Amino acid sequence: MTRYAIFGLPRTGSSLLGTILAGQPSSVYDMEMLHPRRWRGWHRLPYRFLRLYPHPYLNYRERTTRRQGGRLYGFKLFPQHVRSPRRVLLELDRQGWRILHVQRRNLFDQVLSVLVARHTGRFNSAHTDALPHLHFDAAVVEREMERRRKRIPQIDEMLRGIEHIDVVYEEDLSDRSRWDALLARIGADWGMSFAPAQTAYQKTWQRPYSEIVVNYAELRLQFEAPHP
Repeated sequence: MTRYAIFGLPRTGSSLLGTILAGQPSSVYDMEMLHPRRWRGWHRLPYRFLRLYPHPYLNYRERTTRRQGGRLYGFKLFPQHVRSPRRVLLELDRQGWRILHVQRRNLFDQVLSVLVARHTGRFNSAHTDALPHLHFDAAVVEREMERRRKRIPQIDEMLRGIEHIDVVYEEDLSDRSRWDALLARIGADWGMSFAPAQTAYQKTWQRPYSEIVVNYAELRLQFEAPHP
C-alpha cells in the first residue's frame, strides 16, 4: 500500500491532482478529510484531537483501504487543517507517507481564483450558474497577494528536510497532455506504475477570469509578474 498526502495552499491545482490519482485502479482519495466543515455537530469534539494528532485516524483509513484491496490511499492537507503542519508532516514522513507539494507559480491567477471562489461560494467542480461579473478593488488583490507571498516561504520551511515531490500547476497540471508524464515521474519515485491519467474533474468556471472579473485587464497590468 502506498500512502500519500497532497500538501500546499488552496487554489493551486490540488483538487485536480487528487482526482488524477483517484482515477487510478484500486485507489481511495479522501480529499480534505481534515477540513473543519467535515467535522460538524458532535464530530467537533474528536476533531479537536485530530487537529493536534491526526495520524491514528489517517492510519485507520489507510488500513480500511488496504483490507478492501486498495493499493493507493491519499488525502489533501492544507496548513490550516492542523495545529502544527510541520510536526504532522514530519510524522507522516517518519511513517513512510509520500508527500506531494503542489504549487502555482502565477500568483496573480492564484489570487484571482481565491477571490472568485470566496465571492461566489464555488470552490470545486464545474457549475452551470450564470457567469458572475465581479469587480475587485486593487487594494484587496494587493493584500491577498502579499499574504500569499508570505505563506510561500512558510510552506517551504514546513517541508524543510522532508522528502517530497514538487508538482507545479503550470508545468504539470494545466495541460492535460502532461498528466501521464507527471504520473510517470511520481511512479518512478514511488516504485510503482500508473495507468494512463483520467479524471472527470472540471474547472469550477469554464470561462477565463477575464470574462468574470470586469476590471481584469486593469488588475493584470498592475499586479501580474511576467510569465517565465
